Order: sequence, then C-alpha cells, then structure tokens
Amino acid sequence: MTRTRWRPRLWRNLTLLCVGTTLLTAVVSQAILTLIATLVMVRSPDTLAEVERSMYGYAVQIQPYFADKTPDRAGMDRWLEDEVRRGNLLAPDLYPVNVGKTFGSILDERGVVLAAHPETALVGRPLVLSPGMRRALDAARSGKGSALWDGARIVAAVPVRRGEKIVGFGVLRTESFSWLDVFWRSFLQMLMGTLILTGMGSLIVGSVLGAASARWVVRRLEGVSVAATAWARGDLDATAPESPADEFGELAVRLNRTARELSRVMELRSEVAVLEERESVLRELHDTVKQQAFAASLVVGSARACADGGDSAGLERSLAEAELLTRQIQTELAGILAGGRTPPQGGTLAERLGRVASDWNRRSGISVEAALPVSAPALSDFQSEQLVRIADEAVANAVKHARCQKIVVSLVREMPGWFLSITDDGVGFDPNEATAGRGLRSMRSRAETLSGGTFSVASGSNGTQVDVRFSEETS
Repeated sequence: MTRTRWRPRLWRNLTLLCVGTTLLTAVVSQAILTLIATLVMVRSPDTLAEVERSMYGYAVQIQPYFADKTPDRAGMDRWLEDEVRRGNLLAPDLYPVNVGKTFGSILDERGVVLAAHPETALVGRPLVLSPGMRRALDAARSGKGSALWDGARIVAAVPVRRGEKIVGFGVLRTESFSWLDVFWRSFLQMLMGTLILTGMGSLIVGSVLGAASARWVVRRLEGVSVAATAWARGDLDATAPESPADEFGELAVRLNRTARELSRVMELRSEVAVLEERESVLRELHDTVKQQAFAASLVVGSARACADGGDSAGLERSLAEAELLTRQIQTELAGILAGGRTPPQGGTLAERLGRVASDWNRRSGISVEAALPVSAPALSDFQSEQLVRIADEAVANAVKHARCQKIVVSLVREMPGWFLSITDDGVGFDPNEATAGRGLRSMRSRAETLSGGTFSVASGSNGTQVDVRFSEETS
C-alpha cells in the first residue's frame, strides 16, 4: 500500500493556526487582566492610599532643597523634571495602571509655585486651586498629606518640613480620565511587551504542534485516501479503516456506507441496462420482424390461392414478394443482433410513409391509401424512423384485427406542429382492454421520443384512429 506523504502546506496552515491561537489567547488574557485591574483599582480607596504613601517619600526627597533660608529652585526644577519625565510620581510599581500624564508642582509656604512640570509657566505665581486641590492643600497645611478625587482626576498634596516648621508643599494632579481611558492606555502599553515575549514562544510551539498535528491528521486520512483512490478506479469493494471512534472514524464509516450504496446502485443500473436493452430488442423484433413475418404469411396465402386457381403470373408475383420479405427479415434480424436497432431506410418521411401504405396495400389486398404533404417536416433520421414504425405497426394491426376495407395514412401540418393519423373502417376494439398489448405500448413509447410527441387511440364500431402529434426539431 502506498503511503500518503504529509504536505508542507498542511504543516504551514496548522502552524499558523497554532501561532495565531496562542497570540490571540495571550492578547485576550492580557486584555481581561488589564480590565480587571482597571475596574478594581480605579476609584479604589487603596489607590489614594498608595498615592499618599508615595507623596510622603517625595516630601523627604524635596526637603533638602528647603535646607537654606532661600529654597534651591534650580535643584527643585531638575528633580521635578526628572521625576515627571520618568513617570515616578504615582509609584507605578504599586499602581500598575496608567492614568495618563501627571502634573507636579513644589510650592512655598504661601502657595507660590517654586517649580512646576510640565506647566513651567506657573512658576512664580500662586497656584490656582480647584475645589479638590484646595481641600488637599488645606489638609497639607494642617501637617497631613492628602490624596483625593477631584472630579475625574486625582490630586494630592504633602507638607515639606524643616524641623517642625512647614516650609513648603509638594503637589501633583493627573489629567482627567475614565476607567476606559485607563484600560486602553494600560492595555496598549503592555501589549507590545506581551507580543514580543509570546510571539517567539508561540512560533516555536506552534511549529512543533503544527508539524505533529499535520502528521497525525495525514496518518488518520491515509486509509481514507487509499480507499478513495481505489473507488476512483472503480473498485467499490475497497474500504477505509473505521477506527478509532472519532470524527475521522465516523467519516470513514459514512464513506464506506456510501461506497456500498454506490456499488448497489451500479449493480442495479447494470440490471436496468440489460432489461432496457432486452426491451429494445423485443420492441424492434415486434415492430419489424413480426410484422414482416405476418406480411409474408399473407403473401404465401396469396401465392397458394394463385396456385390453386392456375394463375401462374400471380403466383410468380407472390413468390417474388415473399422472397423480398424474407430478405428484409434477414436484414432486420442482422441489424437487431448487431446493434439492437433495425437499420434506417432511405428517403424522406413522406416517401417512407408512402412505401408503408403501398407495401401493405399490395400484400394484404386491403385498400391502404396515403395522404401526404409535398413538404415533409424537418426531422432527424431517428425521429423519422419512429414515425414510420408507428405507422407500420398501426396499419399491420388494422390489417390483422380490424376486418376493415380501407386504411388511410395521413400526415397534416397542424400549427404549431404536425399530425400523423392512421384510420380504418373496421370493427374497432376497446383500447382500455388492449393497453397491455406490446403494440400499443411500443407505439406510445416511440411517440414520446419525439419533440412534443403525444399519442392517442380512438376506436369504436365505425373504426379506429391512431393519432400522433409532434413538433419539428429546432436544432
């Protein structure tokens, strides 16, 4: 058994799937964790407590700049600029969500700004106080650091001491933000690091898992592939392995069931084809050889009558006609045995219908007339053959059973199609009782092969009329 090789394309697709799934899981997990941290920490009392603790540490760092009677504004400015630039004022190690830009200021005891970043234009002016900032600064003047919410931002103030005396204040505020702002800023900030860290790992893990998955999938599909190749060659007895019981096993079960059903269908089609071929041969024998044999019996009867009456010329004609019919029977049988159908006769439809009428007129002694148009319908050889066979069968039935004196074969243009009629003046019959007859079934079957073909029989005490309506072929 030829083994199916696993394709690099399958490995690539599964690797991309594994890598993409890993990265997506990391991003989604990061988003969920950031969202939880944001919802927990924004507006949390613990957040303000952390800010207050950070401010006490900054007060200690600011204190040396107030050691002299004249504050060291240049040193304050450098320190504050550095802290703001590095984002240390809100102790990010303790407060892991990014609340945006922070504004820091150092005030003297009167509230005049000694240093400010990034709002350097405030230096030398009294700080404009919002309601929240005023409350925080009042608390600092009483000697206690304070952090609180001022609308949608955090404000904080802490006293700076020289000895027991309050000589200044450290002040900060954040820009206004909502929990959604905090979430997006924090998530995007952490996302790049997450992608870098997880990207390489997921690529390695995804490649290994992709290769392993590809080999496993191909191994499971190998048996199905071999069976499908056999089915394509026509070997429907081949089966795909049906274990273990998972989706691949279920697929194999369904494919095997389909192959078995298809095998049964093919067997039935073969049987139907044999029956159809047999029916076709029987119909051709009935419509040709049987009718010619009946005509031959009529000619032999005529020859016997001529011999009894001493009519040597009539006897010669009858024997020649019988010989002609014998040759026709031989030709028809050879064609049926060779290809299942009688060989087509030459001539137009009108000429062939005229020959049918004249042959039966000559052989039966009954008046068989033909009323045919000058221009015949445009039909293929096959469809012309069906009309001729219908006419021959209908005339033969009338000669054999109707006890009639006259038969007329007519072909009339009847818009939008044509109308073939075979009528006799015989005793008639009950079409309902004769529907099982092969002759009627054969004529109806031939009529239905025509373009727009319909078949009908009307019979009574005044005779029988067989009608076939059909259209000319458009192509």
